[in-house]
Amino acid sequence: CASAIETAPALPRWLAARFAPAFAVVDAILHVLRCLAATGRTPEPSAALLANALIGWASGADSGDPMTQLDADRFCKAMPLAAALDPVGTVEQLRSALQDLAWSSWESAEKDASWMERPAIEAHAQNGHRMEPLDLLVGALQEVVRLLPTDKAYRGLIAGWLRSEWPLWKRMGLAQAAVDPRAHALATAELRGKRGDALEDGDILHELAVFLRADQRLPAGFVRELR
Repeated sequence: CASAIETAPALPRWLAARFAPAFAVVDAILHVLRCLAATGRTPEPSAALLANALIGWASGADSGDPMTQLDADRFCKAMPLAAALDPVGTVEQLRSALQDLAWSSWESAEKDASWMERPAIEAHAQNGHRMEPLDLLVGALQEVVRLLPTDKAYRGLIAGWLRSEWPLWKRMGLAQAAVDPRAHALATAELRGKRGDALEDGDILHELAVFLRADQRLPAGFVRELR
C-alpha cells in the first residue's frame, strides 16, 4: 500500500493550491485499490480500511463544496473495487453507514423522509445532480450488494430490507427486485397478500411502480391481486 500511495497520480497544478488534501486522499485510495485488485488476492484485509476511509468521506460529503463532484466520481469508482476485494466487509460498512445516516437524519422509521430527499433509489432525473451523503451511500450500496459471494448472503440481506420498518430499506429492496431475479422472487413473495398496504404507501410507491414495470415475468395471480 505504501508503495502504491507513493506512485499515485499527482494532483493537477490548477487544483493543487486549494483542493489538494481531500482530492489527493481520495485519488490515492482509488489508485491503491486498483493496485490491490491487480494482485487478484481476495479477501484483501487492506480493502476494509480503505473502504472505511472512503465511506467516512461520503458520510460527510458537502454538495456545496466544488470538489465534491470530482471526489464523488472517484468514490463511485472505488467502492466496486473495494467490494471485489472484500465484498462482505464493504457491503456491511455501507449498510451500517446508511443506517446511521437514517437515524441521524430522521430519528425513526416513522419519520423517514428518504422519498423526499432522494425521490428514486435508482439513477433518475428526479434526483437531479445531488451529491449528498444519502445519494453517495445509496448509489454505492445498490451497486456493490450484488457482489456478495453467495446467493444466501444476498437473499438474506434483501429479505431483511424488504421486511424493514424503514421505508428507505424497503425502497432499496424493491429497487434490487427490479434488476435482479433473486430479489424479484423475494419481493413477489413479500408483497403477496399486502396489495392494500403496498399501493397506499406513498413512501415506497416509486420503487413499487418500477418493480412492477421491470422487464421480468410476474406471476399472473400477483398482477391481478395488485389490480
